[in-house]
Amino acid sequence: MARQVTPQQITKLEAQWRLNRAATINDVVDNNITNEEEILPILMRYNDGFQYQRSFGPLVKAEADYDKNLKESQALEHIQVKWALGLNNRHLASFALSTYETTDLKVAVGDEIILRYSGSAMEPWEGRGFILRLPNSHQEEFTLELNPSKQAPPTTLTTDFTAEFVWKGTSYDRMQQAMKDFATNEESVSSYIYHKLLGHNVAPVELDIKMPKHFSHPKLTELNVSQTNAVRSVLQRPLSLIQGPPGTGKTVTSATIIFHLSQLNREKILVCAPSNVAVDHLAEKLNMTGLKVVRLTAKSREDVESSVSHLALHNMVDNSAKGELKKLIKLKREVGELSSDDSQAYIKLLRVCESRILSKADVVCCTCVGAADKRLAQLKFRTVLIDESTQASEPEVLIPIVKGAKQVILVGDHQQLGPVILDRKAADAGLKQSLFERLVFLGHVPIRLEVQYRMHPCLSEFPSNMFYEGSLQNGVTSDDRVVSGAMFPWPVPETPMMFWANYGREELSGSGNSYLNRVEAMNVERIITRLFKDGIKPEQIGVITPYEGQRAYLVQFMSINSTLLDKRDEYLEVEITSVDAFQGREKDFIILSCVRANDSQSIGFLSDPRRLNVALTRAKYGLLVLGNPRALCRNKLWNHLLIHFREKGCLVDGPLDNLQMSMVQLNNYERKAAKTAAAKERETPLAIPHAPGLKESLWPPLSTTNYTSANTISANFYSKLHKLDEKYEELHASLTESHHTTTTDHTIDYQGLAAESAAATAAAATASAAVAASKRQHRDQEQEQVRERSEFGPSAWHHVHMTNMKNPHRMKLSPEDVKLILYLIVEVKPFKYVGNRSQSQTRKWELIQNKYYDMKLKEQNNTNFIVPTVRTLQRQLVAAIRKGESVRNQQLESGIDTLHAIPNTLAEIDADEYYTFQHITLMSSPEELERALLDLHELSDKIKQLKLESSNLMKGGGGPRIKSSPAISLSNSMELLDTYSSSTTQRLEELSTLLHDQLGRCKEEVQSVSGDFHKAFELLESILVHAHEVQVTMKRDTEFVKAKVNRILELHVEKMERAKEEFLVKQADYGRQIISIFKGEFALSGNEHLANKFANIEEMLE
Repeated sequence: MARQVTPQQITKLEAQWRLNRAATINDVVDNNITNEEEILPILMRYNDGFQYQRSFGPLVKAEADYDKNLKESQALEHIQVKWALGLNNRHLASFALSTYETTDLKVAVGDEIILRYSGSAMEPWEGRGFILRLPNSHQEEFTLELNPSKQAPPTTLTTDFTAEFVWKGTSYDRMQQAMKDFATNEESVSSYIYHKLLGHNVAPVELDIKMPKHFSHPKLTELNVSQTNAVRSVLQRPLSLIQGPPGTGKTVTSATIIFHLSQLNREKILVCAPSNVAVDHLAEKLNMTGLKVVRLTAKSREDVESSVSHLALHNMVDNSAKGELKKLIKLKREVGELSSDDSQAYIKLLRVCESRILSKADVVCCTCVGAADKRLAQLKFRTVLIDESTQASEPEVLIPIVKGAKQVILVGDHQQLGPVILDRKAADAGLKQSLFERLVFLGHVPIRLEVQYRMHPCLSEFPSNMFYEGSLQNGVTSDDRVVSGAMFPWPVPETPMMFWANYGREELSGSGNSYLNRVEAMNVERIITRLFKDGIKPEQIGVITPYEGQRAYLVQFMSINSTLLDKRDEYLEVEITSVDAFQGREKDFIILSCVRANDSQSIGFLSDPRRLNVALTRAKYGLLVLGNPRALCRNKLWNHLLIHFREKGCLVDGPLDNLQMSMVQLNNYERKAAKTAAAKERETPLAIPHAPGLKESLWPPLSTTNYTSANTISANFYSKLHKLDEKYEELHASLTESHHTTTTDHTIDYQGLAAESAAATAAAATASAAVAASKRQHRDQEQEQVRERSEFGPSAWHHVHMTNMKNPHRMKLSPEDVKLILYLIVEVKPFKYVGNRSQSQTRKWELIQNKYYDMKLKEQNNTNFIVPTVRTLQRQLVAAIRKGESVRNQQLESGIDTLHAIPNTLAEIDADEYYTFQHITLMSSPEELERALLDLHELSDKIKQLKLESSNLMKGGGGPRIKSSPAISLSNSMELLDTYSSSTTQRLEELSTLLHDQLGRCKEEVQSVSGDFHKAFELLESILVHAHEVQVTMKRDTEFVKAKVNRILELHVEKMERAKEEFLVKQADYGRQIISIFKGEFALSGNEHLANKFANIEEMLE
């Protein structure tokens, strides 16, 4: 019998393919990869720095191990090398890699490579060097600068070379050291920063400073209102977050902040970013302010040209060197290597010169990892600013912070793409979340820049409304973004954007792990040709795509199929890259190729809202999107984008010179429902799979803050915090749905986490007398609630924001409240066999209460309401089913047939899209909601009937006797609801007993004839024993079930749940398959007696 491969094993096999292309499923199973130790998820809050280190340390190690294995496994054989002579007479070797080889590699300028020659033309040769240039849109080759060596490189040979990547764990070691310093070194950060990063509720402070009269710098762009407010706020706070949406001037704002902080404090400032490009850009702006800026680069990047090379420390040393140091520098360039004595003298003099230059600097700029460079070891930085902080992992951002920071400014945008994490386990455990995001979750409100200067106003409308709550204003007008003389066939001339519907099919690329779309590639070339005819230059155009396979195919296609032969070279100059690589950059015209077009409703990378945000916000003058709207509209966010294009008259198809409005049918979401769904999706990247916190009682006592001049921030600030806490509570309601980790010493109260934050915020913003009065009132209300819970059961809702507490069981619901309840029931589906089967019905009813609370709080903007109890919700459900049945009976009597036929099999039911109820929104009528609930009720009964029939097949009987449904009334409403939650214990027990008895008799006869089938019987018996364990553990409390299953089966809870589900769905197949094997074997061996025995059992099962 063929081995069954689980989805988890497939995922692990894909990960193994990155390291070993010849890996098979046997490698996954035989090496016990499926039983690897699970990495624990990060927390939201920590007791102390040691717990912080224990949480992030294993994640950094897992990422380091994965990166090491990946690079060491990428030995590139039989490559062709092109030789050239570079600066300082050093040899340059250039070679290209296939698309497959570059897909998963995390390669950067400065990485070390070993180049070997193993051919027969000469003796074997080996040389080491550093990557000088990476592949880009203009060339597909790596360029390696070789280190000087005694053996000259074979520059006359071009084939039979091998390249190996040399892994260096410097960056990961520096992350680990930063976490260690954070935990053990009290001077690494101030007390305030320490407790803020751990997530403790510390009283907010304002720094006592003298505000500048003018915030804008004369050499930089004039600041707008939101930028000025950001600068003013940052100067007063020890910890600040600045959210800079696309094109809002983050760099200018950051440079202005650094200038004023330097003038106020007269201390060195450390400015960092995760990438060298971002550091160079910021250093260039800072140099314009007149500050003394030093750009610190890694030794391996000193020969890489940049726009700020004149600010680089090594170049400053060369230019200022005198006497002996100058002679040694010249000798080193000429010879390549110095003698031992000269080398020691050179290093000593070099360090003195570097220290002198750094001591005179106002600002030091470097990457986050570069902040741990030995040349900065003796320096402390009171102020640290980190640009693009949302693109770096938290341990990476911590490296510059632990250089003595007392004031930290994080700049970024958590609505754009986050850090790149190679190891999926580490990413899922929380390493892909930035420190910026975690602080936002903890209630730290970022200061948002609100004026964008990049996009044509029509291009900024959708990103502003979808990702930034409509807060973005336009700093440019439509007239500022018009290309004179251009005749491009925009569907609406005043709106330079369009979605061009392409219906080509996606294909797997040559690598086997990416996609391409030939039709879209052909149309990209047509668009570029038309732009060229309008006088647009290649450097003004950018082509972006989420898939490496499409990028490689586009580069190849452009080199072969260029329409304008006289401009063939210009086609190759157009930059073609991935969406992720284009973050932080811009072009006048952007062409986005979506690629995906299939029938499986999968759009892969495109479903990430942050990736879509980046893709849509790169263009200044015009945006062209090519994709299959039929495939993309299945995703709610993309459906909303397509609706936006259609409303603007820009959703088109047909030839480029004769575009027509596309009549493709999009999903029929109501506007309000679409906004709600899209808003949830755009918040999804912020949510971590596991985001636990710690109860306030477990936190250590906070030491007195270093800031004696601390002032209280205004209540206005806390009103913003409270609004954020509302969103935070909504996010955590969804987090608890998927939480299934086992209980540890740091068990987390998810539902109370947001409430703790909100309570702390309110306490800090209220006078002590008001707080005391509020506490007394809350205590009285809680006592009243305790009394009512004891009277009416545990279903009574527990929120403490009610101002007029009444008996929740006797409250009168308005029609709007009833309608909201019915809508939430349709959305959550609290039935036994319908909806999310991994959740208990109790959990579903609680989820409905949570959503009701959130929506009512936002709707009323006050707290004067009561959340219905579960009993009240259930009564509304039963009443709605009864009304829906009455209306349908009347329609049938009138000859109107509106029934939706329920499919006859479970597989067909799962495939029926009707039961997703995408047509149901908050705008739906009560009749539609009642009809939907009736359909859900009947669907649940149907699924139950199918499962009972499947169970009875094993007993040899016919179909189960289904009792006619009794009339539904309030008196028997709970009986109806109980049918939804009936246990599967009895069916499992009956199945186990039946098969065990039948096969026990067969086993006795088999053993008397042959022992060949002994293992087969043991396998089946283990299945039956497992079923018995399942039915026993199902009777226990949920948390006890987790612990019990871990002890008995030594497996995770999800494996037990999967086994239980498979056993229920395929219980008949287990018996048929094993019995069919026995029957066939005995028939072949001539044992007719046993063959007939098994044939009779098989007939019974049929």
